[in-house]
Amino acid sequence: MLSLAEEFWSTLNVPPAHPIFREAKTALRYGGAWSVRLTSGGGHKDHVHTAGLLSSACYIAVPQLDEADQSPHAGNLRLGRPNLDRIDLPADRFIKPEPGLMVLFPSYVWHGVQPFNAKSRRITTPADFII
Repeated sequence: MLSLAEEFWSTLNVPPAHPIFREAKTALRYGGAWSVRLTSGGGHKDHVHTAGLLSSACYIAVPQLDEADQSPHAGNLRLGRPNLDRIDLPADRFIKPEPGLMVLFPSYVWHGVQPFNAKSRRITTPADFII
């Protein structure tokens, strides 16, 4: 995961005065990594990672959704919807998970998981990267 994140990081074309990414050519290192197992009915509240600079979600196992689950974007990674009282904004993007897919995004981006119904588990290994 680190080598993929570093490859992506090295390709960023960031203005020198960017307040967050101005150190884009500095080597990345792990800030933390963990695993998440969601079962049927699972989802994940929208949140940000305050200790990272770049965050990722790597999909290890993705369940086949129940045929009855016709929810839009069920089980998808949801980006850009803040989890703040009195602010009801839609997500900017949904990303459908696939086994082996690694999604990278700035740690300050709000993200969560749309609830889903399935007979098996959804397993991801998120990580934060810092410089």
